[in-house]
Amino acid sequence: MRELIIKADIKLLSLNKAFVALRNGRRVRSKEYTKFSNEIKKVKSIYAINFKAFELTFNPKKHEIHAELIYITPELYTKAGTISRNSGDLGNCEKCLTDCILDGAIDDCFITKWDMQKVYGKEYGFWMSLKIVDR
Repeated sequence: MRELIIKADIKLLSLNKAFVALRNGRRVRSKEYTKFSNEIKKVKSIYAINFKAFELTFNPKKHEIHAELIYITPELYTKAGTISRNSGDLGNCEKCLTDCILDGAIDDCFITKWDMQKVYGKEYGFWMSLKIVDR
């Protein structure tokens, strides 16, 4: 399988909410991160066969990955019509999602192209595509 598509109705988590600082200055994963990670594990279980086929097809000596993310949010616009600060920082959301999705045989360092966008939707969700590309 050369393309893996994942869809879910989950609100993405930003890096700002994924970690908390302890008094000694150390940063640890937050409860929100643990909850988000568990939700992504459930999504991955739905696509388990596709993930396995994707991992078996990918060869880091021959391939790279091109990725696309569409983040759906009902908080995209304010009542005044401007982009809402509550809509989430797309780059921060991508990092948490990618770390949870690619926690197996494939590392996110193999992603050489990222296309991302936020779109309005009545409910939270995301659509993600990972494509294996020959070098």
